[in-house]
Amino acid sequence: MGTVIKGKRRITAAVLSVAMVFVFAGCDIFGVRQSMGAMFDRLANFNKALNELDFEAAKELANWTGEDEDYKEAESLFDTSDLGDKAGEGFVSCTEYIASTIVMKYDVTSAHIDDNQASLDVTFEMVDWRSVYNDPHDSFEEVLEDLKACEDRITVDAVVVFENVDGQKDWRISEINDIDDVMSFVYTIPDITDQND
Repeated sequence: MGTVIKGKRRITAAVLSVAMVFVFAGCDIFGVRQSMGAMFDRLANFNKALNELDFEAAKELANWTGEDEDYKEAESLFDTSDLGDKAGEGFVSCTEYIASTIVMKYDVTSAHIDDNQASLDVTFEMVDWRSVYNDPHDSFEEVLEDLKACEDRITVDAVVVFENVDGQKDWRISEINDIDDVMSFVYTIPDITDQND
């Protein structure tokens, strides 16, 4: 694999029990549907934020604050400037392309709601950038061409945890375990011959 420049702490989440039956204290079936609809809407918009590497949009969907470790970790996973300043625009272009291929998939039967917290199993699917990065290339332009031509996909399984911050209406993303694995392309440089001379 390409060179991993810096390690990332996992944004861990306590994995809540997965159930096919929703448990939601004091809430009727309509309330459960309403809650699930709000959470799925958050996920769709979070997926869009990932595709665009837009941290400002992502944080609007979460309950992170600037003091939270999760906030600081998540912000770094959207930031291409650190390596982009060193490796150049070619690295940024590759990173942006990989991000644009991310698709979040989930099974609604994995959802578990318990009072003001909920969890959902998700799978992140994206272009198989790891195999492309493993092959030697002469330039970032060549890497980008191979990424665009790659039909293989890789997946990362994760758990999204939500918190209800406004009664039954406003479910915010609290934690995503393994998000650092999903976004590891942001801090990995492909195997480029000229870079290693």
